[in-house]
Amino acid sequence: MFTIKTMEETFNELISRLETNKKFYYTRFGDGDCTLARGIQKTPVGNNQMVPSEAFAAEMRRVLNIDHPDFLKAISIAGIDTDELWFDEGGATNIDKGFVDSFPPREYFCERTFCYYLLHRTDEFESFIKNHIRGRKIMYIGGNSREGIERVYGPLAKYIQIPEKGCNTVLQQIWESMEDELEGIELVLPSAGAVTKILNKRMFEKGVDIMSLDFGSIHDAYDGKHTRSWIRNEKQKLEEFVKRF
Repeated sequence: MFTIKTMEETFNELISRLETNKKFYYTRFGDGDCTLARGIQKTPVGNNQMVPSEAFAAEMRRVLNIDHPDFLKAISIAGIDTDELWFDEGGATNIDKGFVDSFPPREYFCERTFCYYLLHRTDEFESFIKNHIRGRKIMYIGGNSREGIERVYGPLAKYIQIPEKGCNTVLQQIWESMEDELEGIELVLPSAGAVTKILNKRMFEKGVDIMSLDFGSIHDAYDGKHTRSWIRNEKQKLEEFVKRF
């Protein structure tokens, strides 16, 4: 059986990587992502009821199969996480443990880390953004507005807008549009749902010397989009956080 690092261990590992500018690809898997990897058509609402092709599902499984110290896979499952305290506020509890256990590694990072720090250790998360994200040459790939992302991260070196829904159907176009623009980029912030996992995989396989950070639905919160229950429930706190920048 695999284990999951604590949120604090995950947070500190990412800080260490960013401080040393060491190549990494932080890749989060929620229950919807694992459902897609299994090739199941009905997925949770947060994933926009995406219908995966077999080719897409197979590539998602290849992401899960990567076993390398620079490819940091994160997941959250009740009963395995050591940080049980936050599952009453939301967490990926519907993941098939047996499915995940069929892939390496034996140890994952915690998928819920950023949401938890944003809501409950806000000062530390603010410091993380200001000291380790802002000021870098960033490429953002996602469906949020440039204005909303730059409000928190500062000016972007590259902004690649993608459809808010159905981006799996234009995966190759997304990859081609970013592949030729990676030179000179320090940090990639892919914000494309399940497609993010495949973009990280392709950069890893290509040997791109870069840092890539999967923040997840936090970017919707910056942009005022209430796409998740935790965003709707914490609307005022999130609005106050954005005003800090």
